[in-house]
Amino acid sequence: MKDDQNGQNSENRGDNINNHNKNHNDQNNHNGNNDNSINSEYLKTSHLQNSSAMVHLNDHKITTKPARYSYIQRSKIYALNPNNKKIENINNELHSVPNSFVQYYVYTNLNATVYKMRYISIFDEYNNIVSLHLPYHARVNYLMEIKNYSVAYRELQSDVYSYYDPQIDKVFKVAEKNAIVCEKYINNLYNTVTRLENPEQFKNNRDNYSKEIKEYQKQLTSLHDCLFENHRQNYKDIIYADTTIFDSLQNIYCYSEDKCLSKLYRDMLGLSMKKINEYEQKKKNEDINKIINIHDTAVDVMRKIKRELKPSFDSDTADFVIGEIKYIIERLKAHSEKIKSASDLVKYINQETVPNEISKNEIKSNYIVLAIHTGSFLFSTEHVKMLEEIFKSKEQILYKICSKFLNDLKNRITTLINSEYSSSNCTPIVSTCEEAKKSLESLRTSSTGKLGNRDLNSKSEIASVKQSYDGKMLKLEEAIKRAEEIINSVNEIVQFNTTETEAKKKETDSIPQNINALEKDKKLLEVIDAIKKQKQKISENSNKIKEFSGAADTLKAEVEELKKGIDEDQYLKKELQREKYISKNDVAQSYILKIGKLNKGTITYVVEQLRFKKMEVPNKVKSIIDAFYNENLQILEDDLAKILCVTSIFITLYSKCYKRN
Repeated sequence: MKDDQNGQNSENRGDNINNHNKNHNDQNNHNGNNDNSINSEYLKTSHLQNSSAMVHLNDHKITTKPARYSYIQRSKIYALNPNNKKIENINNELHSVPNSFVQYYVYTNLNATVYKMRYISIFDEYNNIVSLHLPYHARVNYLMEIKNYSVAYRELQSDVYSYYDPQIDKVFKVAEKNAIVCEKYINNLYNTVTRLENPEQFKNNRDNYSKEIKEYQKQLTSLHDCLFENHRQNYKDIIYADTTIFDSLQNIYCYSEDKCLSKLYRDMLGLSMKKINEYEQKKKNEDINKIINIHDTAVDVMRKIKRELKPSFDSDTADFVIGEIKYIIERLKAHSEKIKSASDLVKYINQETVPNEISKNEIKSNYIVLAIHTGSFLFSTEHVKMLEEIFKSKEQILYKICSKFLNDLKNRITTLINSEYSSSNCTPIVSTCEEAKKSLESLRTSSTGKLGNRDLNSKSEIASVKQSYDGKMLKLEEAIKRAEEIINSVNEIVQFNTTETEAKKKETDSIPQNINALEKDKKLLEVIDAIKKQKQKISENSNKIKEFSGAADTLKAEVEELKKGIDEDQYLKKELQREKYISKNDVAQSYILKIGKLNKGTITYVVEQLRFKKMEVPNKVKSIIDAFYNENLQILEDDLAKILCVTSIFITLYSKCYKRN
């Protein structure tokens, strides 16, 4: 009975294929087939409508470049053996049947250039990713998933190799045709990229480089257009394969149209969940975020390098490589969104309770939905791996270019340090103020010794000179204080410059050698930014130095003026004293003569004591004159008058005593 049923199914299947061949030219998609409608009672159709694999978005958008992956493993079809209810590799059972699909998962028909440019991809009008990386299109993964499910059913095994493999083979060739038809554009783009990434090797110059950048953009657009148009023209073949394989699911054995066992479906759903869980455990978003951070850092570093060192041939090359990395990131984000969308829907399905028995339409629809999203998940996860590999190669090219800026950035730091933290203008200011201070202190010492401690206010002429002198001495003290303030302020600026110079040099020298060139550039630019952040402080110090320089020159001139003024006061004082000395000396001499006359008139009456006093008087007079000759003659005059008065009194008293005796 079973064999007859299988034979009958195969015969009916052949009739269905013939009917599809008749209508193939008029069929653009399989939505017209009622069996394609997903009417599962437990599956929310809103999730299918939001699925990028099911919707027509008409959003033609340039996307990232795909990668190579070994699809030989995909020939190992795992399914449930109905005899022992265990998952096993049924290739062992079907090894005699050739799998025509597997042989196409190598680049036998394409050259190595296509492989190197495998990261190129686009979105088609239905928001599906069309790639140069095997298997080129997510529909191939989808069909392989359907094949896996079908092989698990013994009644479908003959259909798998009679109908599935030819259709899968056809879809793969259609997808591969994109690379073959567009190979000319791929080769042109590859050659341009190679020259742009290695301009020195091709002895390129900057003017020509900018032209090649524009040429690259045109070639990339041409390749995108070629892929899009060729895929659009051949998409009907993919739809036909979808319809053919979908119809084959009608041959799943069920007790009745409304009673099909769901055990195999639940097992396939479990396998899809296992793949998703394994991926999520190994793969973290941090990997993509790391790539994005490197790109953003490179953009910021190159912007600052062009500001500090001006745009150059090397910066143009770096910008191009950064642009390629951005292209890769856009594709990584697109595939990440596909992975998340597919994973979320499979998880949602897995959370729903599936009855042990469901209708044939339901089980067909469930398989299609599961295959579409599992296929999308596998397609994008494989592309993420490829894109990360491509990124690593671009990353190394970027680091090589960044290493060329290291010496120039270090020289830029040295130049900034020497200009912003220079103390060369401070040295003359300090020297001038220290010399001025020394001269002022010396002048103060010498002047105070001569005039400062004397009371010279007895005569108006001398008092006037003394008053002028005292005023100049006050100015001298103020000038000394001002010199000290300037010296201290300038030394503070010198100390600031010295400290910052040492700090910036230390920061530059302490950059680790084991980090990549991009990070080294970043840290050197941070030193430059730190210097520039002190611009206000540096500007204030510069203005202060200018003010202190002018103040030092003013102080120097003031010292000369004070010195000259004090010297003139001392000279004038000396001249006034000489004039007074002449008159005072005459008075002193008259007093001395009077004393002598008094002594002579009483000499015969003087005893030994008087003789002794008489001898002392001339000596004291002479001593007083000598002591005050160079100082205050007014004091000399007063003292001589006192001596004369005392002497007269002494002689008078002595005479009276003598007469009395």
